Amino acid sequence: MTSSPLSPLSSGILHQLSEQSDDIDLLRLQRPDYDEIAGNSFQALTSLDEEVIKDAMMYETTLVLASAPQDGWANVLLGLHRDKGFLIGPIDDDNRRLKRSDDGETGIRFFDQNRSEQIRIHTFQLFLQRFDEVSNNVLSGLDFNNVLVAGSSVLSSLTSTENGGRAFRPADIDIFFFGLDSEKAIEKAYAIAETVFSNVPNCHEEYARTMNANTITLRSIKGNSSFPTIQIILRLYDNPAEILANFDLDPCAVGFSGCEVWIEPRAVRAIHTGLSVLTEKLLKTTTLRRIMKYASRGYGLVLRPREQDDDPHDIKKLSVRASKAYDWISAQVKAGRDKKDLWIPPHRTSSPADVFAKGPNRGRGGWLGTYSSFTMAAAFWDHMVGHCTKRMLDGVDAVVDPETFETGDIIDYNQHWPLEDAEEWEDAVRQAYGLGHNLKIKESVFRGIESKVPGLGGLIHSLKFVIFLPLGFIQSQDVNLWPFAYEDLLYRVAGTPLISDTDGNGFELCIWEVDYTKTWEPTDPEGRILHQFLKRAVALTTWTLSECYTGASWPKLCYGTRLRRLAKDTRFEVDAEEAYTDLHRWIHS
Repeated sequence: MTSSPLSPLSSGILHQLSEQSDDIDLLRLQRPDYDEIAGNSFQALTSLDEEVIKDAMMYETTLVLASAPQDGWANVLLGLHRDKGFLIGPIDDDNRRLKRSDDGETGIRFFDQNRSEQIRIHTFQLFLQRFDEVSNNVLSGLDFNNVLVAGSSVLSSLTSTENGGRAFRPADIDIFFFGLDSEKAIEKAYAIAETVFSNVPNCHEEYARTMNANTITLRSIKGNSSFPTIQIILRLYDNPAEILANFDLDPCAVGFSGCEVWIEPRAVRAIHTGLSVLTEKLLKTTTLRRIMKYASRGYGLVLRPREQDDDPHDIKKLSVRASKAYDWISAQVKAGRDKKDLWIPPHRTSSPADVFAKGPNRGRGGWLGTYSSFTMAAAFWDHMVGHCTKRMLDGVDAVVDPETFETGDIIDYNQHWPLEDAEEWEDAVRQAYGLGHNLKIKESVFRGIESKVPGLGGLIHSLKFVIFLPLGFIQSQDVNLWPFAYEDLLYRVAGTPLISDTDGNGFELCIWEVDYTKTWEPTDPEGRILHQFLKRAVALTTWTLSECYTGASWPKLCYGTRLRRLAKDTRFEVDAEEAYTDLHRWIHS
């Protein structure tokens, strides 16, 4: 690991975050020598202000936990029950009211208009009650060994608004496995499904089962059902800390193990401040839809300097650029007014949602690809807050965007597929090649198979995916995992022609076959990266073909450019110095 200049650590204390209301140290937690986990990569730094140093410590912690240290992980996290003296402080009515600090003076805030001034964090006993409400007791009696429920369902049960009401209602319950091999994980998945079905009356009328490359999903058939969607994530982890470290947004890094609520330090900071800190990892693993969703739930973003040599004036310059994006949208909205409509005031005839739907030029990197594009998205949100954010969120969902499919968010990736049957897929592929080619696609289409059959039959099954890969990729000696991992599982579709992109690179249509015995991502780092790349490439293929199906030109979709960026983002090394450099480059883009 490359030594990072932003890794101060002392006295075995991970981080102290003082609550302004009564000086409770929230994260004064003793833990093992960090060098034993991180590999002697830390050195003191004094030139950055206190908040930036805190950010750096937490960011480095997240990167290290993401590499799955075998020992000591529990001492790097906080436990709601174990560490209640540190985390909660004096208890009043089973919760602790936190007055949020004005933590953001060293950076620029985005998407924070719904951030509340106060929030409540609950005791473990109250958490259990609220989690039962969120889950509607569908997990009652579950054996939680090697299981972690994490993300929004836990955050919603852990916190509430100032008056004690639920801050938001989670859409689903996400379940992760750790410390299991593939065979044991399959057994555990069936055990979870059995538990859910035993707790839901007439379960075959309530739930349908869907499986794709990312999840096994038990989805409520009834639109107004009180029973939540259950998602089992098809990736195996070594421990709960690794699971939490792989979440994109800071407040999501909370998990419930059945007997404890584990909280990563950055999640405590986010709950305390209402802000996620913008990092290179976040930009590579989240989506605009996710950012907006959590903005509507009261969690914004803050961008702070990451390099010792950052010019203080850069913050001012970045703020000015953000304001220019806002002013540009204001001008577009004003220009779109309909002055001929006599019955509606002109200012109500044009909306930022209309401008957003037209899709201003974001470049090939998507909304999060550059700082300029990011500020444009944030400016759209600024205009929409307070009157029609739902319309904007619906607009993000309605417009199929490569970001929705390319990035690593395990939940949003599992949305409705643009193409749903074999005939549409074949038509889309023909459209991509140009009509007239006789394609021989006899394999199954890229889509999870939904089952409404009672019982557990077919819960886990083999899948086949359509995917465009660079010419010769499968046979390349550089892809050194093929001989023993994917030799018979990834192959070119016979009889299909080569298709070229605007940059002249050729791509061939392939099938990626995932046997049910290999449902879970490989646990070795190289195998996992390859597996994730293929999943994201399949998703990019899905988006590209859906666009072709509706008449878009293949060359103009820049498939090769997007695939290269996707490959770069998939391999996110635990190297903070490189990440800081990338972020520095991003904010000047």
